[in-house]
Amino acid sequence: MTDAKANNALVLSFLTVRKALGYLGLALPAVLIGYGLAINGQIEDSVSAFYYTGMGDVFVGTLFAIGVFLFAYKGYPPEPGEVISDRWVSQVAGIGAIVTALFPTPIDTQIDCETVACLVTGFAASNLHYAGAAAFFLAIAVFCLVLFTRSAPGTKPDFEKRRANAVYRWCGITILAALGGLATAFLLVDDGSALDTQLDAINIVFWLETVAIGAFAIAWLVKGETLHGFFGISPD
Repeated sequence: MTDAKANNALVLSFLTVRKALGYLGLALPAVLIGYGLAINGQIEDSVSAFYYTGMGDVFVGTLFAIGVFLFAYKGYPPEPGEVISDRWVSQVAGIGAIVTALFPTPIDTQIDCETVACLVTGFAASNLHYAGAAAFFLAIAVFCLVLFTRSAPGTKPDFEKRRANAVYRWCGITILAALGGLATAFLLVDDGSALDTQLDAINIVFWLETVAIGAFAIAWLVKGETLHGFFGISPD
């Protein structure tokens, strides 16, 4: 295979993985919302809570697919002296997604012991779930704010690149804002107060998670040249 063909094959591989990640990110909350409203007549308290519904396999399977795609994603080779690289950030995100799927969010009712979470205490399992989710979203924020916004060494970003970077940064900021909202809901508001009850009534955790997942999907679809036309961005 010639160098040109090898390079084209590599670019197509990158684009395919990026598109797959974006499509999976868009599909997961949409499918869960459709199922919740059509079958149960309600949306669960969180995305992870759908694990205990008929969509449990879809939830786990989608997270595993996202995790495998991210773990296998090599991205651009690191430049000399580069500390944050596509490779290790994608591996952190991939492991985070898989851990989130393996250790489901805790629930109040007793369930059959059929998961990897049964190997550890419920407390440890819930911590692993939250740690995995945090690692996934923080790593994706790093992709949006740091890695996707980089330009080739020795070049200055042109207008199209600056526009793409603006989309990536907004996605990264949205993810961090959603994580901040989730942390506030879990740590400061989860106290049985009137405000806590009101937030639970509107499924605030689910919607904040959905916003973060949507931002993840948009960033990868733009990077995969699927939504670049929508934002008026030329291909990389």
